[in-house]
Amino acid sequence: GENTDGTIMQKLHGVLFKISADSFFQTNPFQAEKLYEKVAEHARLKKTDILHDLFCGTGSIALCLSRECSQVFGVEVVEAAVLDARANKVLNHIENVNLF
Repeated sequence: GENTDGTIMQKLHGVLFKISADSFFQTNPFQAEKLYEKVAEHARLKKTDILHDLFCGTGSIALCLSRECSQVFGVEVVEAAVLDARANKVLNHIENVNLF
């Protein structure tokens, strides 16, 4: 739902996301969950792997798959999205994700 600060909260793959108007987020969370399950399946991540999420938006793939690997680096060019991704990392107490 929408918050008083104009952001939207959305849960995806067990991770809570706070999304601002200037950030990118998957528009269909139901299909995004299926997509991320396929990404995880095909990536076959191990706990020792390092994941790079390029053009990561609000960090949805990076944060959702962070439990499957040792470290994640998310890169995004939209500053508002990076700020949201970093806030979402803190919101979910995820420590192995670095966002740029």
